[in-house]
Amino acid sequence: MGFDVLMPEEADRYLEIAFRRARVKVEGNRVSIRKMASQQARKFNSPLNLEEGKLRAASKINIISGYLSSSFDSIMKSFPSIDNLTPFYRQLLEVSMDKGRLKKCLASLNWIAKRITKMSGEYKERIKRAKSTSQVRGIINSYYGRVKSLVDQLSDNILFLRECTRKLRKFPTIKELPTIIITGFPNIGKTTLFSKLTSSKPEINSYPFTTRRINVSYMLINKEKVQILDTPGTLARFEKMNSIERQAWIALKTLSNIVIYVFDATEPYPLAMQLALFERIKKELSPATRLLCYMSKEDIAEKAVEKLLKGDFLPKDKGIKCTSKLQELRRLISSSISS
Repeated sequence: MGFDVLMPEEADRYLEIAFRRARVKVEGNRVSIRKMASQQARKFNSPLNLEEGKLRAASKINIISGYLSSSFDSIMKSFPSIDNLTPFYRQLLEVSMDKGRLKKCLASLNWIAKRITKMSGEYKERIKRAKSTSQVRGIINSYYGRVKSLVDQLSDNILFLRECTRKLRKFPTIKELPTIIITGFPNIGKTTLFSKLTSSKPEINSYPFTTRRINVSYMLINKEKVQILDTPGTLARFEKMNSIERQAWIALKTLSNIVIYVFDATEPYPLAMQLALFERIKKELSPATRLLCYMSKEDIAEKAVEKLLKGDFLPKDKGIKCTSKLQELRRLISSSISS
């Protein structure tokens, strides 16, 4: 589920890996470096140890610069392009994290990577002009300090990107398919209905907010693959929504072709409250969205369900169908998809 975003390491870890990799690789190439240094020494009539020191220092700079630049570039590329996200993912991202800060943090990675690349070229030129081994050592030590200073600037930004990554990885995987959304108050049978329609086996318990994120599954209707979403329980507190409720609300407004609103006749929430939420959802949906009602828990409240379906309490809007039968609900879904 979610986006396949790379989890950034902490800033110090990048420095540790870059410096160790440079040290190990240069030491492993000491024979070839000594051979090249010998050729350079004869060509320029300079001390062998000086030419060898220059080559070792330049190699370390190449390795450090290459590792850091490629690492930061990989992180940036693994994040989704915010401006190109679908309305659902864009709104979900906006309520889950600070979009402006996310853009700035990614831009800072890009800036630091480019700055390290440019600075590395400048330091290699300084090494070429060095006249002594002590001067080479001074230049490379200065380079280490500059690189550390630049990467340290990313510490807070990388911590923020790590938190964003954790959230993005938990986003539901939503495909471009006809979409059915099951909604209603918490703990009224939405997830049970979801499992009956799709044969999925999500966690089902008798306490609110068992569904802590959007569950996604699929079913075939008239030989067409349809996406069905079990959304976290929604409470009628729209001005004070928590993150779980916001996910459900965003899905309703941006994804739904069909919405199944679940009523519970056993009244864990008063029916008047359930109807008020139904009316609010109905007003927010696109005119093209088909709205269906399902009465849950008929097995333990058959008389109450029958009374409600026959009475004047439930919505009587033209085109809104209510049922307590699973097979009838399947038929209503099928006809809605076909139309």
